[in-house]
Amino acid sequence: MQRRVLIFGASTVGKTSICKEITRLRPKLDYISASSILHRLRHDYPRTCRFNQSEMQFHLCAAIARVCDTRPDIDFLIDGHLYMAKSSAIVPKAAIKRLRPTMLLRVHVSPALISERRRALGRPRYSLQECMKDIENEEHAGEVLSKALQVPLETISPPLVSSVEDILYRLPPEI
Repeated sequence: MQRRVLIFGASTVGKTSICKEITRLRPKLDYISASSILHRLRHDYPRTCRFNQSEMQFHLCAAIARVCDTRPDIDFLIDGHLYMAKSSAIVPKAAIKRLRPTMLLRVHVSPALISERRRALGRPRYSLQECMKDIENEEHAGEVLSKALQVPLETISPPLVSSVEDILYRLPPEI
């Protein structure tokens, strides 16, 4: 059975770096960047993405699921968010359900580190209070969606790659 591990956390926690490193180490594992697919959807559906964030999430999750479905022999790490900052809402359960995740994996680092990374990248929302709120929102979304979808929720902290490796080794079947 194909495993689809949805890796989530506040912006700049290191989700993409973790996915790239783990998939480099494991050839039977691939990763999908939700933001890369989202950029393509924004190009293909500009009106939908601009006006209806929930509907855009359905398109995004469906597109990711189609990619996973075309490669049933590969397990996937899906790099994304469970909380939509612009609308202050959790990504709709029905949208995430389309992905058929087998696990939710929350990446947690300190608000100070997130703030430092965001400031260095010139990103908005870099005050400690904003970073703490983003972390709380993602954590709450993960808990709600894990219960609703009845999939396990794990949290990893630095050292991130070894934490992910530990979790993947515990999950049958072997990747």
